Amino acid sequence: MNRRIWPTHFASAALQAFSDEATGWVRRVHCPLEDLQESNIEKVDLVLGFDVFEQLEDVRTALQAIWTLLNPGGRAVQRIDYSAHGVWRTAEHPLQFLTVPKWLWEAMGSNRDDENRIGHYQVLAMAREIGFETTVLHESRYDDAVVNGILPQLRRRWPERGREDFCVKNALVCFKKE
Repeated sequence: MNRRIWPTHFASAALQAFSDEATGWVRRVHCPLEDLQESNIEKVDLVLGFDVFEQLEDVRTALQAIWTLLNPGGRAVQRIDYSAHGVWRTAEHPLQFLTVPKWLWEAMGSNRDDENRIGHYQVLAMAREIGFETTVLHESRYDDAVVNGILPQLRRRWPERGREDFCVKNALVCFKKE
């Protein structure tokens, strides 16, 4: 069986480690998901990604690109990190980075217009809207006390998000194209 895998981020290095054994069924393809066009892609069976979605400006577009890329029955396995990054890892509260106003985030020199602090359940809902069957393979969560201690500030900054979206630190998710 000839399987093609679309690696994202670290997955390319992981595939390199066993590429000799995988010759013939694994092919590394280098192209940002956002640049995919229906006419220039070959369908694949598996898309791997590690800590990619939280870096994207438009998660919905990336999910749609993965949908386009996958063969029917194909899967995308993504580890998504919803926790603090960079300087925010040393903040007093692990969710403090989510309380920063957008204008301050942009003034801090972010390369993106938006901080893309999309919630876990928002990602799952988008994927289902596109047509994916979603399975959460693993989920790390903050303690309830951590979330409850900062929930009023989080609700002011993100009124559209439910409490549960703030509870997930990271998740390993399988998106299956039906």
